[in-house]
Amino acid sequence: MYGVKTSFRHAEELKQFLLRESALAKGFCPVREKDGVVFPVTARLKKLPAWASLVKKVFLPQARQAKPLKELLAGFLTQLELNQVVSSYDLLGSIAVVQIPIALRSKKKLIARALLESNPRIKTVVEKTGGRVGKYRVQQIDFLAGVKTTLAEYRESGCIMRVDLARCYFSPRLSTERLKIAKSVRACENVLVLFA
Repeated sequence: MYGVKTSFRHAEELKQFLLRESALAKGFCPVREKDGVVFPVTARLKKLPAWASLVKKVFLPQARQAKPLKELLAGFLTQLELNQVVSSYDLLGSIAVVQIPIALRSKKKLIARALLESNPRIKTVVEKTGGRVGKYRVQQIDFLAGVKTTLAEYRESGCIMRVDLARCYFSPRLSTERLKIAKSVRACENVLVLFA
């Protein structure tokens, strides 16, 4: 397959040029190289900008794209029910932690399966069933769909953490706060995390 290569500096400009020319091959990922980016094209282009060149390359197909949850549920829920669906959720690795409104309790398995379909990264869906309890403030959860696990591999700020939702407190919503603290630490300082 043919591709058009350019430097990182001209990458967005080249992408827009290929879109205008209707030459960008859809369904394939661009390839990042040490010295630039190669975009897949539908055919050999006769006219290219001076800062771009035609190359032969193997391109991988794009991963399945995420779809809106409410769009997937449209044929299964009434409009009133769709308005009550909470489309936001916490994502820890491949585990989605959702909150199901009381009025939709009978449809929670359907909503969980739709959520699995909506995002290719999600492999497990669990539901918050109550507040945080006990010495370790563990979130009360119930398994709804997918792979039955509470162990998540979570990535944040270049770190990989293994978190067991059934045994410890963890919130991905605090990532900005954790990064803020990490950036303020100086060499030879000790950090005390109170109540951790």
